[in-house]
Amino acid sequence: MGHSNYYYQHSLSKQLSDHSPIGFFHTSSLLVPYSNNEGNEIMSQSYATCRINGLFTGGIGTIYVPVTRFRPSVFLQFLKRGKRTTVLVFPRADIWKRPSLELMGFVEYLPVIAHKIQLYTRVQLMTTWTLSEHSRSYQYLRLGVHRSKLQYGLAINYDEYGKSNM
Repeated sequence: MGHSNYYYQHSLSKQLSDHSPIGFFHTSSLLVPYSNNEGNEIMSQSYATCRINGLFTGGIGTIYVPVTRFRPSVFLQFLKRGKRTTVLVFPRADIWKRPSLELMGFVEYLPVIAHKIQLYTRVQLMTTWTLSEHSRSYQYLRLGVHRSKLQYGLAINYDEYGKSNM
């Protein structure tokens, strides 16, 4: 909850079994402005996935956004998890006549600051383009504490919308 909107995001990933490279990935986000002059922004992606190796996963599925509705989509994900640091790079493209190209990524750092309590820091970036112009970009910054699978803290969201030619 922020001063101008409410933002929610979740993601989940599951392999068919511990030894299977085949799995499922889903992520959704919802941005609800407090102003009645602006509409809600929703994004939802679901994919069948195939783990290529310990760092790379590919997938094919769908993305939903209100402007263009459902579209087929593919991605290639790089994910490196360490004891305290996680790095994700997620390029994605629509598979249709007017594709959007997207690059999303984040870095999380969770050092221990007390017994069962970690500092939670995250920088998440995303940019989406058509073949000729910018659609949307954001930078999300997080700082807080992590305890028992939950994070509490402060957030700053910078969003850019609109067209600028390549």
